[in-house]
Amino acid sequence: MDDQGLQRSSNAMHAINIQMKGYTFTWERGRGKPQFVEEKLDRALASTSWKERFPDASVLTTQKKISRIAFRFENRWMEDKGFGKLVNDQWEITNSSATITERLRSLSTELTRWSRKHPKIDRKNIEELKDRLERMRSNTDQQSAVKAEEMKMELNQMMIKNDMYWK
Repeated sequence: MDDQGLQRSSNAMHAINIQMKGYTFTWERGRGKPQFVEEKLDRALASTSWKERFPDASVLTTQKKISRIAFRFENRWMEDKGFGKLVNDQWEITNSSATITERLRSLSTELTRWSRKHPKIDRKNIEELKDRLERMRSNTDQQSAVKAEEMKMELNQMMIKNDMYWK
């Protein structure tokens, strides 16, 4: 997304910037070389209601390198029936005196574990289900019709989740 697209999106959501404190730059390349470059790439946004609830919140940037693999949230998780309960439960069981960073780290660890049990839906799965559905077309009995409807609903859900993954 370009800067104008980000600006339009954040304006549409009424998102506001959260103040960043600490080291100015968040990315570097070529340390110790003549072509050494540092840039500020990150930006933190929040809703106005969140900012009202946490008026003194800020983001602290550091030079510390993190060796962990970055956590990636997947939109498709939102369609899973158990996702909301998992997030709420995990948030509640985390020590209430934990910092927001510690709570988020705990949540991301649990979501990573959970996501391994909920594999991505790829085109192969969708095509296999379409093929099975096509083979059932010649069956006209009531039981086959019910099964075909169930498969259509499953196919629709798979396609929605697949589309959400790419958004």
